[in-house]
Amino acid sequence: MDLSKQFSFTDFLAYFFPGSFAAVGLYFLLILSPAQKFLVGVSFDITTGLVFLIFSYIIGVILSPFSSWVVKFFEKWKKFKSNQNVIPSDLFPDEIIKGFREVMGIAKDEKINWSRSHYRICLMLVTEKMPLVAQRVDRQRNVALFRRNLISPLIIWGLTGLSWGTWLITQNFIEWGVSLIVGSISLTAILVGVTISRMHDGEKTETRETLSGFLAGYKLGAFTKQK
Repeated sequence: MDLSKQFSFTDFLAYFFPGSFAAVGLYFLLILSPAQKFLVGVSFDITTGLVFLIFSYIIGVILSPFSSWVVKFFEKWKKFKSNQNVIPSDLFPDEIIKGFREVMGIAKDEKINWSRSHYRICLMLVTEKMPLVAQRVDRQRNVALFRRNLISPLIIWGLTGLSWGTWLITQNFIEWGVSLIVGSISLTAILVGVTISRMHDGEKTETRETLSGFLAGYKLGAFTKQK
């Protein structure tokens, strides 16, 4: 098995960039802590850069589940519905159901209630038999992963701004401190909301690309019928 097909460079970037973004935010946050003396004494060289690269990727991986939890909470709060649970009305739903039934060897009298599981089977078939379509779908999935992993770093930067604002207030820079606190909370909430909304837009595009590819592949006889 070719490992490069299981783990791509874009997967690495989807964790590294959010991780590095979070690491810088944590750095500015820790400056306000007793760890400041240690951080100030760190020299910047090739070794430090390599450690930062590895550390950033690890942070990205660690924060990814937390980002997923935040996304699920936001989706439940906003009552978002997954685009993968239904077939868009303009993509010939009857034809897609017919093709899925024939490809999977499902009897005509057996009712199909379309769900994400059915969509994932179509995705696997497209990935296996239609590489050009799969590349476009994979790009949408990688962008969605990148956006999802950005949620935690955005929250960390929001907490950093909140902490610095509080510190400014203690230093009698009240107006600056309050402005930074209000701006950090507002900007973080807006950016998180917009990022999650864009994730759903990307999911909609991914769904359309996958089901359109499946229908085209079915019409061209690209899929082997299973019984």
